[in-house]
Formats: sequence, C-alpha cells, structure tokens
Amino acid sequence: VCVCVRVNFFLPTCSPFYLRSLTPSPSPITLTLTHTLTHSPSVPFDLRCTLGLFLYDDCSADAEAAHYRELDFEFSRWNSATDPGSQYVVQPYTVAGNIYKYALSNQGGSSQTVTLVMDWNATRIRFATITGLRTLANLASTPLSSFAQTWVFSDTTYIPSPGFAKLHLNAWVQTGLNPASTTTLTYTIRTFEFSQSNSLLP
Repeated sequence: VCVCVRVNFFLPTCSPFYLRSLTPSPSPITLTLTHTLTHSPSVPFDLRCTLGLFLYDDCSADAEAAHYRELDFEFSRWNSATDPGSQYVVQPYTVAGNIYKYALSNQGGSSQTVTLVMDWNATRIRFATITGLRTLANLASTPLSSFAQTWVFSDTTYIPSPGFAKLHLNAWVQTGLNPASTTTLTYTIRTFEFSQSNSLLP
C-alpha cells in the first residue's frame, strides 16, 4: 500500500460544502478554511504519490471559464528528487506566479501535524501552513514562529468568485508509474472548519 488517507470527520456526500450557500449577497466575503493534517513517516512524500486538498467547482455554468475555481494544497515530489514536496496553487497552474513551492520539514519524530489555512476574499488569497493543531477559535493567537510557510496571491485576474466550489480530497499515484518506495504513507485529516467572518489570521 502506498498511501492511506484517514478522514476523522464527516462530510455528508448528499449535501456537499458549497461556498455559494455561504454567500447570500454579492458583497465581498473573507472565507477561512482550515485542514489539520498528520503525516507519517517523517519523510512524508513519495516521489510519485500525491495528496491534494482543494476547492473545485464542476457545477456552475461558468466553471470551465473560471478554471473550475480550483485552489489547491498539494503534497508531492512530482517524480523529482529536487522538488521541495509542498505547494499552494491557484489555477491555471500553467500561468507564471500561480504556484508557490516550499519544503515541509519535520523537526524529528515519526509524524508531524500541520494546520493548512486558506483565507480567501475578492482581492487576495492567503495560504498558510502552521505547525501543530490549530482551530478557528485560536487561529488569531497563533505565534508567528509557528508559521512554517505563508503565501499571499493578489492577481485578481485569477482570484475566483465563490460559485459552487466545494471541498475535495484526493490521493493518487502518477499515471503509469508505481510508487518509488514500499513504505506505507499515512495521512490523517483530523479536522475541517470554515468561517465567513473577517480574516482570522494574525
């Protein structure tokens, strides 16, 4: 087995998480999403396996024109030993400046827990990777030293409106390839929260 994903919360399949349902008026909103991810072993990413946590809209009439409103946290080495292994993406990924790559380092031990935050409004998208378990309730008090990485994307050409974007999780092996390692990778998605209030990041 290459990748095991455990989801420790319930998302009802019959009523997906639609951002439009959170937007009763056309006024700008700030949407904050958090995922808490634990990975094991301490070297988390096989060269050919990918874990994605992302928003995606395949329902709206303008979905294709809006690049499916896809906003991504992705963890993969993309079959390259020199790839840092983690990235934030605003689609289309082929546009220069729409991908931000970084290394997710572990300070020892057999597993690591990080909280992934997407803070999105009409003028910017802020991505953050924070060490440890964080919730919306304590996000604002997070010390800056706990931020492993942040990225602010402000090109409004590619910042989507909410549409019918909804949460997706996937884990996959790149087409036509076998995993590079025989080590089982385990990813545990511990929590998911969202807020429609003003930015909750410090």
